[in-house]
Amino acid sequence: MSVFSILLICGFIRIGEAHGQTAIPLFGNRAQSLVAETPAYRFHSDFWMNLHMYLYGISGGGPYERAGYDVENDSCFDSLEAHVLEAWHEARTFYNENIGELPHRRGTMREIRYQLNMLGRSESDDSIVADAVELLKRAAAAYESCLWELHDSQNRHSIAEWVSVLVRYSLPMQTQLSAYYRDAWPQHVVVDVAPYTDFAGANTESGPGLADHMMMASDPEKWSQFEALETLLHESSHIIFGARHGAISDALRSAAADLDIEVPPGLWHAISFYTSGALVQELATAEGIKYTPYWIKTGLYADYQSAVVSDWELYLTGDRS
Repeated sequence: MSVFSILLICGFIRIGEAHGQTAIPLFGNRAQSLVAETPAYRFHSDFWMNLHMYLYGISGGGPYERAGYDVENDSCFDSLEAHVLEAWHEARTFYNENIGELPHRRGTMREIRYQLNMLGRSESDDSIVADAVELLKRAAAAYESCLWELHDSQNRHSIAEWVSVLVRYSLPMQTQLSAYYRDAWPQHVVVDVAPYTDFAGANTESGPGLADHMMMASDPEKWSQFEALETLLHESSHIIFGARHGAISDALRSAAADLDIEVPPGLWHAISFYTSGALVQELATAEGIKYTPYWIKTGLYADYQSAVVSDWELYLTGDRS
């Protein structure tokens, strides 16, 4: 019997069955959208989050190069009843004009995200948020008819693969990252899965005053098993270590103050990418698989790479405080 099967039987993992229904899920019913649960993660395939992220993706997907998502199944939408199609076009027009070019985790986008995943309603009076939620409700019938079953199936397939990888590899890595970052690993990270999230494929809201929430794209061509593992570990790390919170950021600010300089922007993120990537690379190497961490493969934070590798590594090995 596999480790996965044993943990599943013992209740350490819970995987929901596909809903197999055609009715539009109740708005805000997060219990219905929960697909799988492990000791550290709760994966959701949520109708409303997927509808929102699909409209966001096809209307631009943010102000970034390489952003955006291709329109799918247009012929189905053209066959809908007139009032259903009209509501769909109204939502698409609104997203094209007001939301498609917004950064994926700031301001208006953050408030819509929090409302849809029921992590607390903002006191913001941003009218775009209220209008977007209302238009999503009107556009729901079209999305349910043409795309939801496809997207939900893709999400569930990816979630099952990720859970298998997490069960096999993640617990010792989470323990190691906790030791490096001097804080307990977060429990029950909420992960919403959708075909499109942003140009990078994953992001996390976290930090002082913010509800913790992760999103990850279910695109089956985007992640190998080790890429998925690195991404899940890296994004979860943001909850205990970010630009404005965590023992490592406190140490960076203290050292910068001693030198009378500002902490270089993005240095914390470069450290986080390196740490998760190095752990997964070491694992892959032990299994005879060549693996290139995300920040090396993409050239992200290239200006920091030599410094992080030479100096941060001394902390990881215990040779420097």
